[in-house]
Amino acid sequence: MIGDAALVSIVLVKTDVSIAKGLSQRLSAMGTYTDGSTQDVTAAARWAISEPSVATISNDAGASG
Repeated sequence: MIGDAALVSIVLVKTDVSIAKGLSQRLSAMGTYTDGSTQDVTAAARWAISEPSVATISNDAGASG
């Protein structure tokens, strides 16, 4: 959190990701706060995927995103 501002939204920096089978892509998340500021929240984000049969995602240290 930045000062007294509260986090109000998180968006993926890259939203249209297409990755060939066997390759990987690092994703980034940007947080927007009540004071209008933004901050990279990639390291603090908890990553999940709705279709694990299609892809995997890691929350391991050094691999988040």
